[in-house]
Amino acid sequence: MTARMKKLALISGCMLLLLAIAATIILHTSLLQGQQQSTAISSTKAARVMSTYYTVGTTNQRAKHLRSSIPAFQTGVSSVQQPPLLLPAIVEREAEAMVNVSWGLPYTAYTSGQAYVRTLPSIDGQPVATLAPGSSVTVYGSTTGTTFGNGTTWYRVTDANSASRYIYGALITSTPPTLSTTTTSSALPAGVTIGGGQEIVISISNQWMYVYQDGQQVMSTAIATGRPGLETPVGTFQVFNKQSPTTFYSRWPVGSPNYFPPTHINYAMEFASGGYFIHDSTWRYEYGPGADGQHYVPGYGYETGSHGCVNVPLSTMSWLYNWTNIGTTVQIVD
Repeated sequence: MTARMKKLALISGCMLLLLAIAATIILHTSLLQGQQQSTAISSTKAARVMSTYYTVGTTNQRAKHLRSSIPAFQTGVSSVQQPPLLLPAIVEREAEAMVNVSWGLPYTAYTSGQAYVRTLPSIDGQPVATLAPGSSVTVYGSTTGTTFGNGTTWYRVTDANSASRYIYGALITSTPPTLSTTTTSSALPAGVTIGGGQEIVISISNQWMYVYQDGQQVMSTAIATGRPGLETPVGTFQVFNKQSPTTFYSRWPVGSPNYFPPTHINYAMEFASGGYFIHDSTWRYEYGPGADGQHYVPGYGYETGSHGCVNVPLSTMSWLYNWTNIGTTVQIVD
């Protein structure tokens, strides 16, 4: 082969190599653009899917809000059971627009038990307040929401010009329920001595709390302490943590007889390590002697003592929380 022919062959080989490299670059760029376009389409679909989960209407266009199959990368939802899922505000507005309310003449009603006031007629609606049993509310209308318990009726407790607020229908009654707070003597149990400053004395046997300022009793109230097997600890403690409001989460897993759902607490004062608090308990009907064991409340059902905390009526707990300082002595006796 002559030198000229060798040179032409070398040039042809280089050109073929360059063409192959250019083709590879073009193909890679095309694939990347397609992948990006696919990702954008997938994201759009996912966003639509997320909206669909929250704004699916029933046949009569009332809102139905679903919790399952929500894309984790869209919502940040963890598979670990943590605080209840709350809907983003923009999604709540979309869902609320689909709720048909049957408006009527406003009337006064009462809560038959602890009641969450929610932004939607659904257990997925954000709870914005907790009402104690026997609280009065004004009902402006009703709607059909998600099934909770044995019914689907929810009551609107704000007017048409205000932010939407709903309470589940089974928790509303036309007559105020009879709440029981057993009365007993405010005399301090025998053998208990009081020091100076602020002191809270809790009697397990009496199911009663006695509050002292500089040796003088300033308040006493019926309470409920720990149930059998989860008794409130006996001894002398000090308040070292105050929280208002807060949410309690069960340290027992779902399925345990001691499990409880995330619970809103208005006023909580921690006095012993391990999560022992003095706090309000808006779900409770009875306080006082016998409240720490299982007992029947007419018109309500069975209830029992706490998980070890000291339960106090909400109105009393509001005063106690503001009165108590960090370091206040808590003396718990049998």
